[in-house]
Amino acid sequence: MMNLLVTIGKKQHHLSVKPGTPLPEALALLGFPIALPCGGKGLCGKCRAKASGQLSPVTPKERRCLSAEELRSGLRLLCQTSVLGDARIELPEEGAGIVVEGVSAMPQNRLPKGDALCAAIDLGTTTVAARLYAAGSLEGRPAASAGRRNPQAAFGADVLSRMERAQAGDASVLQECILRCIDELLTELLQAAEARPAQLRELVITGNTAMLYLLAGRDTTCLSKAPFLPEHLFGDEITAEALGLHAVKASRVYLPHCASAFIGADCLCAMLACGMTEAEAPCALLDLGTNGELAVFNGTELWCASTAAGPAFEGAGLTMGMPAVPGAIDHVERRGFRIGCTAIGGVPAKGICGSGLIDAAAVLRQSGVLDAEGTIQREGHPFRAMVCEIGGAPAVRFAGTGVLLTQADIRALQVAKAAVCAGLQMLLDRAEIRSEKLARLFLAGGFGRFIRLESAAQIGLFPPALLGRTAAIGNAALDGAGLLALRPARRERLLSLAGRIHTVSLAEEPAFEQAYLEGMRFPNENYMGQ
Repeated sequence: MMNLLVTIGKKQHHLSVKPGTPLPEALALLGFPIALPCGGKGLCGKCRAKASGQLSPVTPKERRCLSAEELRSGLRLLCQTSVLGDARIELPEEGAGIVVEGVSAMPQNRLPKGDALCAAIDLGTTTVAARLYAAGSLEGRPAASAGRRNPQAAFGADVLSRMERAQAGDASVLQECILRCIDELLTELLQAAEARPAQLRELVITGNTAMLYLLAGRDTTCLSKAPFLPEHLFGDEITAEALGLHAVKASRVYLPHCASAFIGADCLCAMLACGMTEAEAPCALLDLGTNGELAVFNGTELWCASTAAGPAFEGAGLTMGMPAVPGAIDHVERRGFRIGCTAIGGVPAKGICGSGLIDAAAVLRQSGVLDAEGTIQREGHPFRAMVCEIGGAPAVRFAGTGVLLTQADIRALQVAKAAVCAGLQMLLDRAEIRSEKLARLFLAGGFGRFIRLESAAQIGLFPPALLGRTAAIGNAALDGAGLLALRPARRERLLSLAGRIHTVSLAEEPAFEQAYLEGMRFPNENYMGQ
């Protein structure tokens, strides 16, 4: 084991790591996860910090992002650097170079002193979101909320990568990462509400099946190999201490039931929250995240599927992507012969989040900057000044900001969109219902607070005919977990939902590939500028 010294401001932290450990993983283990806006590809240069000692050689990507003077001063890109021996990382102040998901825990509803509390947590692949409630609250309004980037992202952007790492011997490390993250979130929530740990009686933690396996320290082999039959589907209640949480040792923790390897507790919680099966009218749910969950109810039967959409909807993996936090471009619009944008919090734009990406694609397509195949056009439209070149490929720079949208970013959106569109079509086919017959389409996901439905329809994320029947409901998985925390009797309802599901394996659907290819295209209306 090698010794790593991390200096943040005036504080020093020591960590023992294996040779070859990438620095983002080391920082995640220490409890300081860093955002990798470009997916750790060394493109954005945002994860720079001073590092010295026995480290991996400087890469060509670092030489492109950092000047010769910066390299001589000891600056490195953390995503491109691994520990080979004893080493040191220096960050000038607390949190410098560290981008955390979400906002600080903010009180939203004053709590009576000493009341019993409950909490809900959604373990997303990219983000972890949490809420604190007064137990038995009829309104269901959170007393405090918080969120941050999932520290496991340092070990892989998707659950498959993380399961591979777990099966290679890092299962305990991945578990330790997420437990520490939950402990920190719960501490933030309690401090924001001026409450004591003993007041927190119930905690519900939802997530997809793989995320719950990693949390519980279970062997994920059964989820990663055919026939993909989980050895355990949860529905468990244990103590926080038994799970490995330290902030609230005495709390009861409920891990909701999963339906299958691919349909997790998060999907069930989202369906519970939107009430999609409580009416006889056909409806559908699209829960958009790194792993997208889809559900179609035809009035009697429930069909579900999971699809690997990728992290673009959550602003991850983009050249200048970031979560929906202050500084993220959340809306883009055309104003005459100018394309403008706004950033969350009214502060200068530093990057772009999922809703901003969807807006941008819609506006750029409408303006002729993108063709139907998603290719950035250098000519043939009045916005040529926005188009530049990055690494030999075209990109779009938003006026008045340093924010770029590259051709690779557009492709990432197309991949995510195509996976969702094709998955939805397969479920509709199985349910023997046409999309225009849906009475309601629920669009869920952490970025649902900001998404502009018109833009989503324009890029073909869902059929435009459904625009007036589509509702963006935000983080429905967290909403559902909150219902389970406030109303434990609802857990039987969740179990009933799980028993009704027909799970569809999209990879086995003969028509999926063609539907996917069609979903890659943007609608082919006669847009101005073409």
